[in-house]
Amino acid sequence: MTDPSNAVLLRLNRPGRPTRTRAVGSSNRRRRAFGYALMAPMLLMLLGFIYVPLIDALRTSFTDASLATPGSHFVGLRQYRELVESSRFWHIFYQTVVYTLLSVAGSLVLGVLAAVWLRSASRLSPFVRAIMLVPWIAPPLVTAFVWAYLYRDTGPLGQLAYTLGLTGQQPVDFLADRSGIAGIAVAFGAVIQVGIWAGFPFVFLFALAALTAIPEEVYEAARLDGAGAFALFRWITVPLIAPVIETTALLLTIIRFGGADLPFLLTGGGPGDSTSVFGVLIYNTAFGSLDSSKAAALGVMVFVLTLPLSIVYVRRSLRQMRP
Repeated sequence: MTDPSNAVLLRLNRPGRPTRTRAVGSSNRRRRAFGYALMAPMLLMLLGFIYVPLIDALRTSFTDASLATPGSHFVGLRQYRELVESSRFWHIFYQTVVYTLLSVAGSLVLGVLAAVWLRSASRLSPFVRAIMLVPWIAPPLVTAFVWAYLYRDTGPLGQLAYTLGLTGQQPVDFLADRSGIAGIAVAFGAVIQVGIWAGFPFVFLFALAALTAIPEEVYEAARLDGAGAFALFRWITVPLIAPVIETTALLLTIIRFGGADLPFLLTGGGPGDSTSVFGVLIYNTAFGSLDSSKAAALGVMVFVLTLPLSIVYVRRSLRQMRP
């Protein structure tokens, strides 16, 4: 006799009648194809605006290409060797590291403190929170214009410093002052301050989101044990928001290390190279000196320097997304 289960399978698998397995497989293929179709525009944009220019920059860095003359020749590692042997390169590398570290550290401190201050609900909290985000929302061009006006010798800060007797016999344009301490000019300090002002709302937003996820019962239990405000911040707030703050710091470091917007818009890297960073150096090399091959080599070096931070950032973000 024929087993009943086999009879069912025979009926399902008769010629001319699709099996359930085939139907499920066809549905999965259609679903995957639809997903790939949705991803295609983004992948094409990444290919056209990220990967193709990156490969072309890598190719250009091994040539003597220039915007002033047509054609180019392969020169190997000459552009990289000239950069590494240049004292100007190392000076700007030092300033880039200082600008990145100080602007990110200042943004972290101000952002976390502002988030802790505004964590408690009050009538003014929504309004103040919205005001806090203005420096981050404002376009870099607007930010640079406002602070350039404030820092010039005829601006409010320049006049205030002159009135208080801090600038000697005449007002000082802070963005043109090369005097300073430890190789950091006053103009460079002003650029760092603007970087902190523009970056702290980014930290504030993530820190506030992390703080709202902490149950109030945790703080109440600590207060019952006699913990004060500083102990609550040191032993509860900081450890619980640390993963979010670390990820935010990594992303902001990547942005600041390769960014050129604020330093370029405020000073253009001047006076001299006292406020120049890698992003400004790349722009001035490519469009000021018309040396596209050396600018490409600088871009590749910045990419290599920030790549480890990008990998760490992606890995931490994926780890935080896991349940």
